[in-house]
Amino acid sequence: MRRSVPLLLPLLLAMTLPLSAMAEELVILHTNDTHNHLQPFKDRDGSEVGGAAHRAAVIAAEKKSHPNNLVLDAGDVFQGTPLYTFFKGEVDMKAMSLVGYDAGALGNHDLDDGWANLKTQLKFAQFPMLCANVTTTDGDPVFLPAMTFLRGKIRVGVIGLMGAGAWNNVAVNSRKSLKFNPIVPAAKKWVAALRDRVDLLVLLTHNGLQEDQALAKEVPGVDVIVGGHSHSTVPKPILVPNDNQNGIGGTLVLQAGSYGRFAGRLTLDVEQGKITKYDGELIPITTQVAVTGNNAIDSMVAPYAAKVDTQMDQVIGNSPSGLSTAGKFGGETPLGSWLADMIRESGKAEIGIINSGGIRAELSAGPVTVRKVFEILPFENFVASMDLSGQTLIDLSAKVVERLYKQQAGTLQVSGMSFRGKDGKLVGPVLVKGKPIDPKRQYRVAIVDYLLGGGEGPYFDKHSKLTVYHELLRDLMIARVKTQKVLGSPDVGRIVIEPASH
Repeated sequence: MRRSVPLLLPLLLAMTLPLSAMAEELVILHTNDTHNHLQPFKDRDGSEVGGAAHRAAVIAAEKKSHPNNLVLDAGDVFQGTPLYTFFKGEVDMKAMSLVGYDAGALGNHDLDDGWANLKTQLKFAQFPMLCANVTTTDGDPVFLPAMTFLRGKIRVGVIGLMGAGAWNNVAVNSRKSLKFNPIVPAAKKWVAALRDRVDLLVLLTHNGLQEDQALAKEVPGVDVIVGGHSHSTVPKPILVPNDNQNGIGGTLVLQAGSYGRFAGRLTLDVEQGKITKYDGELIPITTQVAVTGNNAIDSMVAPYAAKVDTQMDQVIGNSPSGLSTAGKFGGETPLGSWLADMIRESGKAEIGIINSGGIRAELSAGPVTVRKVFEILPFENFVASMDLSGQTLIDLSAKVVERLYKQQAGTLQVSGMSFRGKDGKLVGPVLVKGKPIDPKRQYRVAIVDYLLGGGEGPYFDKHSKLTVYHELLRDLMIARVKTQKVLGSPDVGRIVIEPASH
């Protein structure tokens, strides 16, 4: 295949070059989960952060100071602002190419509009997307699995991988032409192929921080894991001890938050295939960073942004106190409950449900714009209504409580029902409209259609009388905000998690 050729040439070179015989410095600059945040944005503390031009300025300064460098991104470039909704990743690929990335990993949100769209957008990229364990359904390669880079005399191998949790967050329709292969066997295969040919071996993963730490223990021979998916802010490299004979007796695990708030920097001294010294930190990306010489990115983004600004900045309502999403994977939230109410009403149902992971931003106090609605609900989702048995809803509630206890993704926000949990178990009855649920009765339930295909787990695979309402979720939100004009806070007590036993 044409896309595999760049892999073969570096591998051939790797076989002919000796390992570095003198200590040399290598700097790895890394980002993850930038989610289409190409323009600066106001963070929760009110500061202006991020933006691809400011990111480029930070990275350019680091590259100038450290000639032996690699610039890597650990996936989820797509999805998060109207620039993605309208242009499906084209602007991201162009911006990242101008920043100067050497490689990126495949993230679950990079497949939000399917492999066909991603393939189209990669034509705008001047860097490869790596993934060794996502193939066609026949097992043929789709992405480059790995690459090697020569920096000074240091030969670096980089292997791209996606974790099972990330893969399960891809809607079924978006991955129907693709196959996920377990991450550990794939990692071991490619580590074995590259280990003796490089000084330094890096896994570029979209897997999650805890999962990467487990991977470091399961797969020997890896020096560094540059990760993403969990949006974890890791100020200093985490050294996971293992049997590595690499000078540090373990694997360094990195992650740099989300939305381009930081660029991570890992500085390594490498001598004869061993790390003799390392240090790392997160470099804040703020609007205080001068963009002189990097205006090409702002100039490139500007015409795209202008096309959406007129529609996006229309004020449609007001939220005096705001609706938070804080702790959305730990229980109910004001915005989650408000949206679940909207889904229940729109689907003409007794119960409304939305997946917590589908709510991508919170609603700050003040005017509500169309742009903010797009940021909260960027996905092309609809409302679907169905009949579910009371027992199914009891089982669903138990699974949500278990996931909340284990701090796992795949939790839900609800309307029209309530339940309590403690120590990962249901406590007391599940209530619908304040009354104990009847396990044998059928209840009309409205959900986000993403959940139909097994997104966030197989909650909704046994249903009847399915109706899909073909109006986008965000269009429903725009209409509801316009109708309410002033948004109040929804009732609380829908999902109550009692303090753990001691």
